[in-house]
Amino acid sequence: YDPNKEDTDSKEEVTQKLLRTEESEKEESKLPESDHDSN
Repeated sequence: YDPNKEDTDSKEEVTQKLLRTEESEKEESKLPESDHDSN
């Protein structure tokens, strides 16, 4: 068992989650704009 490796893994996981959250937030913020454009 390697605590350091475990820590790195969890940090990477958190980073991935953050990136996904940012991406989805960007997509969501784009949606209203595209609705505006189509109207």
